Amino acid sequence: MDLVDRNLLIVTKRKFNGGVKVCTIHDLVRELCLEKATKANFCLKIHKPMSSYPVEVIMTHKQRHVFTYNDLNVMNLSNPPIPSIRSLLCFHTKTSMIFNSDEYIHPYMLLMVLDLQKCGLNRKHFPDVIPLLVHLRYLAICYPSRSFPSSICNLWSLQTLIVKTDFIPLVLPSTISNLVKLRHLWSDGDIYFPPIIKPMKLKTISNVKLGDGAECWLKCFPGIKKLTCALYTYDENDFKSLAYLESLKLIGSGSRKKSMEVDFPKGELILEKNHSTMPATIKKLTLLWCRLPWSDILIIQSLPNPEELNLLDNAFEGPQWDTCEEQFPQLKFLKLQNLNIQQWHASNINFPHLKRLVLLKCNYLEEVPLEIGDISTLELIETDDIISIVESLDRIQEEREVRIIE
Repeated sequence: MDLVDRNLLIVTKRKFNGGVKVCTIHDLVRELCLEKATKANFCLKIHKPMSSYPVEVIMTHKQRHVFTYNDLNVMNLSNPPIPSIRSLLCFHTKTSMIFNSDEYIHPYMLLMVLDLQKCGLNRKHFPDVIPLLVHLRYLAICYPSRSFPSSICNLWSLQTLIVKTDFIPLVLPSTISNLVKLRHLWSDGDIYFPPIIKPMKLKTISNVKLGDGAECWLKCFPGIKKLTCALYTYDENDFKSLAYLESLKLIGSGSRKKSMEVDFPKGELILEKNHSTMPATIKKLTLLWCRLPWSDILIIQSLPNPEELNLLDNAFEGPQWDTCEEQFPQLKFLKLQNLNIQQWHASNINFPHLKRLVLLKCNYLEEVPLEIGDISTLELIETDDIISIVESLDRIQEEREVRIIE
């Protein structure tokens, strides 16, 4: 915040509670940072072929962080070797930066960060030398294959693992729990966990699917804080036992492409009428493609602590949402997007602390409840150009000074 106050950082996006979400810097400040970082041997930016760099530049400057937007082969950084490198990041879409031989791996044995998300690895021949980088804490790869290489489970220092699969389901090996320091696991495809012997210390995980019943959530991830869960089966999903869970994203089967449904059992999401299936610790809840009846939202309303609620892409279906007299006691942010709702009955009693309301692609919604304008804490309403919504918001704005973004 000191840097923001001095205009060295520019806040471009904030959270609903006013917290900073995205920052940028001015291009002149960026160039100054790169210049200072290069002189201090903090990083080396490679933006042209390595043959253009004098050998003495690479030999005498003990660069700790290397990033490139140019096609780069690691052998060019291995001869002469740069054993000081700790981070290696490639942002080039097509690259030969693949460790194909043990002779090129030795200068990188102390690597802690390796980002090859832009480099599509061969799905049939995963590089054998990557699992030898035992000091890696952060690994990001593009590996479009269901068969996850079990050899990566030898990276005992790994804390963050990112695997881009081009939305292909990722089946983890039975040895995944050997990654005892792993805290963050992300993939753009669904992650299928095998039965594991010992619990993992994961804090965040995306698109996970368990098939062993409700008790497996606690067994596998007792300390999970942020969970994205793919729900396909008729199994119960009792999240109440997850005492540290703060952010939960539930994805129903309606979002899955047919090509991804082969060999995996699917079903429909069914929220139990008993709200105890969700923990009281939830602060952020996101639902999409769940196709729930609006009556099931009572389960969410009865939770004491949600501050942010996102209902996206047919999360709920039906022409009418009647909030009755039930409250969202702590809700500050509400987003409705791509729903087929036509009528919404609500008042300031239902949302006593709402600060921000977002309405996008709700093409059938006839109007925004005028009572929403009576919410004393409401600061901002964001919407698109749906005529019926805009007209009702104009009436709200006439009565209260609510900022509206279209």
